[in-house]
Amino acid sequence: MSITQKIMQNKILSPKAAHWKTTATIICLIIPIILSIFLRIQPAYLPVTDDWAQNSVYSNIQSNLASQVAQEFPTLPQEQRQAYAQREFQNYLDQNQDQIDQQIKDTSAYFKSRMQDENNQTYLVAIDPWLWYGMTKNYIENGHAGTHLDEEGKAVHGLRNGRVGTSASLNPIILINVIILAVLSLFMANVTALTAAFYFPLVFITIGVVPIFFLARKLSNNLGGLVASILFVTQASLLGRTTAGFSDTDAFTVTLPLFGIWLFSMAIFAKKTSHKIISAILAAATFLTFTKAWGGWWYTIDILLISTLAAIVYHAIKQKNSESQKNNIINISKMSAITFGSFVLILAIFERSLSTIIATLKLPFTGALGFTQLKSVATTDVWPNVLTTVAELNTG
Repeated sequence: MSITQKIMQNKILSPKAAHWKTTATIICLIIPIILSIFLRIQPAYLPVTDDWAQNSVYSNIQSNLASQVAQEFPTLPQEQRQAYAQREFQNYLDQNQDQIDQQIKDTSAYFKSRMQDENNQTYLVAIDPWLWYGMTKNYIENGHAGTHLDEEGKAVHGLRNGRVGTSASLNPIILINVIILAVLSLFMANVTALTAAFYFPLVFITIGVVPIFFLARKLSNNLGGLVASILFVTQASLLGRTTAGFSDTDAFTVTLPLFGIWLFSMAIFAKKTSHKIISAILAAATFLTFTKAWGGWWYTIDILLISTLAAIVYHAIKQKNSESQKNNIINISKMSAITFGSFVLILAIFERSLSTIIATLKLPFTGALGFTQLKSVATTDVWPNVLTTVAELNTG
């Protein structure tokens, strides 16, 4: 027996040992997490400004040299003047490299200064992120998300609705920003609400790697989870709207449904009854959080309902007299009932308004019908429908 075989027989070093399987899972999970952070943290350092600065400096030098060559050799053909100017440009770079590097560095710093505050914190991207930042800042300074309190003591955001003001409730994005601010303040100096809002999409979408990894791993193995997670963090549309600085609700629309569906699947596939019930309750809590985070939450519930009904019908048709198929139907039906019941119970606990509870429960059934009329013009009044100009609602 070879030395390698003897080593592999050792329970600690054997690749079949339990701790190796756990280690492999952790490694496969960490890789997409690191990749997600690397891709989304670029706006914090703005490395692209170095390329802009180099192009700017080089273009300026080339333009000046081209003008000089044109003045010295006005009778030369254009192609020869360009070739001569290019040689002069290379000579100039070789002779003044240190000076040019410093000029590029200064230019890059200028570009960065136009996109960062005095603490070198990059500004937020797009318009909506500034709304959530402002409400987070209000909460930190005032203890509520509004700019002021009305006569009844309710928080009001006075800079919205034509400065007439609207009620300012606590959105989950505000609470998460506050948590991020508290954590970052332990490790970084000069941390502000802007810093927390800036890093929110990076943190929250990266957390979404966990459910997508374990969902894919359940259907395949660690490699399947790794591939699915990498596809998730590199998906172009999602990446463009969840980079650091794009602090809108886009991260919610993906991460929360993934956690809800993962927990619901755990409720179905778990072996212990206690694990099933806990997973179902957590799934319900996740979906309820989703209702507070984004107005379009109902579509995920619709997909889950249709998929669950399809699974029950599938098992009913596959083998009518099979005991295992009957158990599958009972299991899926029971977990669906517990999840839905928990959703209603938690909703009733946190919502005191009966009308709000009923409206929330109706939305998965009425939302799709209302969404089809979202961009209709002049159906209820003569005023223009501004939703026809919203980029997110463009026809796919």
